Amino acid sequence: MTPRIAVFYHGLFSHGTPRELRPAAFNIIGEAMQVMEASGLTRAANEIHTCFNGAEEERQYAEMLVHPKCQITMHGPNSFAENLTIVKLWEWCKTHTGWFVLYFHAKGCSHPEGSAYAKGVSEPWRRTMLQYMVGNWQRCIIDLNNGADIVCCRWLWNMADGS
Repeated sequence: MTPRIAVFYHGLFSHGTPRELRPAAFNIIGEAMQVMEASGLTRAANEIHTCFNGAEEERQYAEMLVHPKCQITMHGPNSFAENLTIVKLWEWCKTHTGWFVLYFHAKGCSHPEGSAYAKGVSEPWRRTMLQYMVGNWQRCIIDLNNGADIVCCRWLWNMADGS
């Protein structure tokens, strides 16, 4: 039996107080959407929820980058972390038992482009998540169907990092 699949993605286009656009965020989010599309996950997913920190005026950026199938949520200009997306996912899961869910985020959007952290940590961490969790989603489904409770990406620490 083919499982029902939902994807929850978190990102941002602006950050700080006052909020300033982060040019790298557009590339990071665009890359994630391209990997989803190329891997077939966009087509296979029953629901895709894309959630962004930022004002309603920033919705236009999401509409330019995400697939039309995606539901877009803007968390508002006072949201600076992924907490509201995780709460949305948690609430959603209460009414969608039996679904397989992928959660991932736009790792690195809040860090200055070209910084040592962006190049040395955020970028390789994000690309690892994209490769193993998004690009390799069909293997994740096999593992879940074979009884795994969770499929995750362990990149830096000995824990489920970021997905």
